[in-house]
Amino acid sequence: MKYLNKIILPRECLNLGGRTIVGLVKIFINSDVKKFAEIGKLIWLSNIQWFIVQFIVSLSWKDPAYSWKNNMISDLGNTSISPLSTLMNFSFILTGVLSVIGALFLRKFIFKNIQGVFILLFLISGAFGIVLVGLDPENLRIKLHLLGANISGLTLVAIFWSSFLFRKSKSLNILSKTSLYFSILLFFVGIYYAHIKGEYTSILSDSGVRYISNKADFLGLGAGGTERLLTYPLILWQFYIACRISPLIKNFKD
Repeated sequence: MKYLNKIILPRECLNLGGRTIVGLVKIFINSDVKKFAEIGKLIWLSNIQWFIVQFIVSLSWKDPAYSWKNNMISDLGNTSISPLSTLMNFSFILTGVLSVIGALFLRKFIFKNIQGVFILLFLISGAFGIVLVGLDPENLRIKLHLLGANISGLTLVAIFWSSFLFRKSKSLNILSKTSLYFSILLFFVGIYYAHIKGEYTSILSDSGVRYISNKADFLGLGAGGTERLLTYPLILWQFYIACRISPLIKNFKD
């Protein structure tokens, strides 16, 4: 933008109704950033559909009923046992797509520099993992399904890295600590989950009942509850960012 100030033109030519051309260009660019940020914020907030769909699909399980404690999230997308598996798998795919699109719209607002670009790449990679989970239900292509679940964990890197990026910005500093807390929670739950996975067996019956061995208590949350403690923050972080940046977008100037 500095080079615009160096253009050799009479001041009268640069003045348009009390505003200079440089000022008008800045207003145009800033309005685009604000507009894109507003769209990105709304897109990330729309990922609430993932939680709503899980609830709706779980209600479709009658005999046996879906167990939020023992059944995994992926069981809702199991085409053999889940009545609304198509809806759940579509929601997985939509969640990944919305995560990417929202991040791209927010790029100029919160992922500005080269660090932001790398954070964006990790977010996109993690979102691709979520899409892969939806495209490959656990009962059809389990290897690709698990690969997608593992790739989605790259979102943790993005959240952790973003906490340091936000700390360097005066306007985004308020996002730093919570992002760090999100990443720490995910890190330790991930370590715990990886540790206990080798201590229990999990068998999904044809009826949809998931039998878990008693070697691991999962902090009393069950296998399904622990998995949610590990995965839900990945999307809840988007909600947090979207809600906290609303006033920042409104007051954005440069």
